[in-house]
Amino acid sequence: MKITLKSNKYSVILIVVFVIGAALRLLTVTPGVQGDGKEYIMQTVAFQNHFSFGITEEDLSNAKEEFYNEAEALEAEYNNEIHMHESDNARYSNHYGAYSALVTPVKRVILALGIYPLWAFSITNYILWLAAILVIFFCLRTDAKRKLCILALLIFNPIIFYLCWSHSEVYIFAFVVMGLVFYYNKQYGRSIFFLSIAATQNLGVIPFAMMVGIDYIVECIQRYISEYKKFDFANFAKLYWKKVIPYVIFYIPAFLPLISTYVRFGTYNLVADVAMENKYLLHKALDYAFDLNLGILPYEPIVLISFIVMAITGLKNNMRSVIINLVGVFGMLYIIAHQLQINSGMQNIMRYNVWIIPVLIFFIGMNLNIDKDNGKRLIAVCLSEAVFTTAIVGYIIWGGGDFSSNQFAPWTKAIMNNFPELYNPTHGIFYSRTTGVELYESSEPVVYVNNDGYIRKILLSEEAEEVFYSENWMLVDSQGNSVDKNKLKSKSVDEGQYRYINVKDNYRHLNEYALGDKILFFSENYNADNYVQSGISGKEERMSWTDADKFNMSMLLNSSAPMIKGHIDIMGTFYQPQKVTIFINENQVFCNTIEGEQEINFVFENPKNRIVNMTILLPDSLSPAKLGLSEDTRNLGISIREMVFTEN
Repeated sequence: MKITLKSNKYSVILIVVFVIGAALRLLTVTPGVQGDGKEYIMQTVAFQNHFSFGITEEDLSNAKEEFYNEAEALEAEYNNEIHMHESDNARYSNHYGAYSALVTPVKRVILALGIYPLWAFSITNYILWLAAILVIFFCLRTDAKRKLCILALLIFNPIIFYLCWSHSEVYIFAFVVMGLVFYYNKQYGRSIFFLSIAATQNLGVIPFAMMVGIDYIVECIQRYISEYKKFDFANFAKLYWKKVIPYVIFYIPAFLPLISTYVRFGTYNLVADVAMENKYLLHKALDYAFDLNLGILPYEPIVLISFIVMAITGLKNNMRSVIINLVGVFGMLYIIAHQLQINSGMQNIMRYNVWIIPVLIFFIGMNLNIDKDNGKRLIAVCLSEAVFTTAIVGYIIWGGGDFSSNQFAPWTKAIMNNFPELYNPTHGIFYSRTTGVELYESSEPVVYVNNDGYIRKILLSEEAEEVFYSENWMLVDSQGNSVDKNKLKSKSVDEGQYRYINVKDNYRHLNEYALGDKILFFSENYNADNYVQSGISGKEERMSWTDADKFNMSMLLNSSAPMIKGHIDIMGTFYQPQKVTIFINENQVFCNTIEGEQEINFVFENPKNRIVNMTILLPDSLSPAKLGLSEDTRNLGISIREMVFTEN
């Protein structure tokens, strides 16, 4: 042990930094319930009550008592027939409960200490991440330089986004890392076993576990050929079947969820029945790797590019390892690309990517040739990636760059605002992040505009094309002149079923507005999206919040009345008094600081072309996340209930 510590002193320092840094991160965040966290919460109670994951009415009652802050949400989730399924007087989640089983003893301890039990998930995630790091340090059979590089890349890693989630991402990440350690040690049984444990929470891990099994068979064949100088299948099967067949046992954890689900419900995967599709697989797989918001590229660019380069250049001299890793990664991407909801809840990087990244890191760290000349270079490259990842994570968490799963990253906005043709994601990503709500279908054109309200991208489904090219969907330039839409170039995506129109000129989309009609920002009659260009969040029960420091809307008035009166019904302001400045076609018509429920009235001259571009500046807007009030990253200013314009 002393020799290990001495020769790996820099790795020891990294681990100490991790222990302290991750603990400090835990202390600075209030745990919340994300994604399927409510299901995992109820499963912890079911497991402690009767060592199963079927949730009874009594389990629900206990869960509501223990997790009292989430009582209402737990009740609603328990009665959600899409997420919960009845069998033998209990309800089963779409997701297996292995992660919940690990959380349960931690929860019992912190409950005994009088700590709110939601902390159990974050603490379990911390323990799992630390366990993975220690398995690398103590078990990985490699030199100090490789170990240092792999540790650095797995400590300074985007998995930190999910440290405080009540979700299984860190669980999968940790067991994938352990499986990779034993794979590169050529301890195939242990590797398959740990990868299979990871796969209990997501089947996307199974392809790599299968490739490990195949690699073990190849290893056995090579041993046979080395001993007998040629390959005879019948003789090989006779001599090696006792060494190969028993390894099937190590796959049992991965298939337990499939078997138990089939026995209870006659299907192998409840999620597949409600949230899978067999379309757009290539585009979605590429977006998991390269998308500028949720892909691997923005967070681990050196790792991703190095993996691709090493896979290509290594085909000649390292074919076996390259094929195992390429097929394994492509298999993982193939499985997760079937997920309909590519833009489902996430913390910046897509959840699935955080457990694909370790595969890339181990491939690079364990296969790159190291000698006296390039050993230091490898460390420098790995540490550069660690620094970059730390910088981007720090910018997002502490530097004001945070964004939700229904918002574009700041750097993505910059690219779309200046070079819109460079970014054409699968339609679900664009729909969700443009509209501010998770969305995968739209019969209307979906339009992205810059901060000044000018169009930069339009996405058309086949149904939306008819609307876009009709006379009723108006597109005008900055002078108010009609634009010939047929001259705009388009780019097809997603098997030709969707088309992007990328715009660099200052165009706006206009809908005609009849004086006196109410523009509603709530209710089933919500119609604000007909006029709002940017700066508004999705509708809520009684209003919509502005979510930027600038709000833009445009319309074509159907009246030639000389003077127009504007009325805005403000339901409230966020956190503090908000300065509100309103411009109509760059002419200021209102400026005041307001607080709480207000009515804003202003008058302006009807433009000759009847085109009204309204901008509201909200310099005092704030994010609840910045204030530590919640994980809401929107910049909230005022909540708008309705607007109306009339003749003055």
